[in-house]
Amino acid sequence: YLHSKGIVHRDLKLENVLFKTKHADARVKIIDFGLSKHFKAGETHDEYVGSLYTMAPEVIWRNYDERCDVWSLGVIAFILLSGEAPFGGCYGEKDQRPVIARISHGYYRFEPKEVWASISREAKEFVCTLLKVDRRPTVEQAMSLPWMQNRVDEETRNEASSSRAIEVLPEWGARAPA
Repeated sequence: YLHSKGIVHRDLKLENVLFKTKHADARVKIIDFGLSKHFKAGETHDEYVGSLYTMAPEVIWRNYDERCDVWSLGVIAFILLSGEAPFGGCYGEKDQRPVIARISHGYYRFEPKEVWASISREAKEFVCTLLKVDRRPTVEQAMSLPWMQNRVDEETRNEASSSRAIEVLPEWGARAPA
């Protein structure tokens, strides 16, 4: 929605995603627009802003467009599925150079393996597509990926993924970066 209105958030992270109510079908709300900016199609930005653990490589390189938010959504999906940040950067590391190198090269692993073993191929492909260093999709293209299009009923959905997300949220809140 934001991108269709010409707004790039630039600091999407789990801490900035809230549920409107406590109901299972609650709407998701994005908060903290302090770093957001209006953009025009084809326009790039060069400000180094955002939270390192969800920061896209091109933000580090200071030449980015609205697809930096898509990267951040890939990081959020990774965290919700596994409970871990794909590149680190959120655990108080004193030396951030290794984190920056992993982000810049798009280097991550589907670990812990025992968690990812129960995650669908479509979910993994979704994460991989959003965390591409080059040729990352737009939000609209990401919404058309199979994992997002896969509409299944309550009885056939991936219980491992949904129950893991429920476990991850309180754990993440306790250790999230300030």
